[in-house]
Amino acid sequence: MEIRPWIYEDNKEISLLENECFSNFWSFQMISDTFTQDNFLGFVAVDNGKIIGFLATVWCIDECEIELIAVKNDYRRQGVA
Repeated sequence: MEIRPWIYEDNKEISLLENECFSNFWSFQMISDTFTQDNFLGFVAVDNGKIIGFLATVWCIDECEIELIAVKNDYRRQGVA
């Protein structure tokens, strides 16, 4: 497993995982809009070339707020989050 910064090209796969994990999920557009904010910071967990988890945060001065966090069901309780 690799943890790396979230890049724009990840948004589609993240949107699909968000949809898989939650009944009240963020749309692709909501995810992309958050990603393009200047105060966005996100990371993805990747295994065998597939995103298995993600973390989206926004920060302001000295505070950071988690906006989204999810881990693919098969990878939960394995230290991914």
